[in-house]
Amino acid sequence: LEKLSADMKSEDKEVVSAAEKKYDEIDQKVTDAVKTYILNNTTKQSAAKLLYDFRYSLDEAAQNEIIAKADSAFKAVPNIDKLMAHLDVLKTVAVGKKFVDFEMADPNGKTHKLSEFVGNGKNIVLIDFWASWCGPCRAEMPNVVAAYNAFKAKGFGIVGVSLDNNAEAWKKAIKDLNITWAQMSDLKGWSCEGAKLYGVRAIPATVLVDQEGTIVARNLRGEELAAKLGELLK
Repeated sequence: LEKLSADMKSEDKEVVSAAEKKYDEIDQKVTDAVKTYILNNTTKQSAAKLLYDFRYSLDEAAQNEIIAKADSAFKAVPNIDKLMAHLDVLKTVAVGKKFVDFEMADPNGKTHKLSEFVGNGKNIVLIDFWASWCGPCRAEMPNVVAAYNAFKAKGFGIVGVSLDNNAEAWKKAIKDLNITWAQMSDLKGWSCEGAKLYGVRAIPATVLVDQEGTIVARNLRGEELAAKLGELLK
């Protein structure tokens, strides 16, 4: 992995591409091996520690499967209670559930409820969790802008929820990234109350809500988002 990490910094794009592919393959094998070990050892504290260490690699379904099999000693390992609480939050905002409302200010300081934009019987709405300081968010934003421009006339809306701390940086990013839809933030960074309600631990993160307020998809990006909108807004 160290050798591949070095190759990923090469000037040769082919070398970089090959290294990234190989790195991802090895990373997936490690994750699969860890998952198998944990599922076969749900009474061992070592497995519980591995679950917490690999919480960003193991998907929600895998984590729920593990917790369902785990015994009390496994669950007593430090931080497993936090992981279980996070999984419980995700269940409240899973696909098929009603969206959870919250209240925050727009860039001008005026307070709005999420329900002003979502579940009003009119539009399918993407709740987009992002921040001006987030590189992957900025890289993804052209895709979000393209989807908005392609589908807004058919009944698609977006509301951005920023995990910014700095109001001026937030406002500048809105302008620089051509964001023309509603924005909300409490300027609390990772302590953002809205993000907590939706179990957001990495951004960009998205929640797609239908006209009646039911969550129909989570974490769609790029072509996946466009494809889903094409399916829902024929």
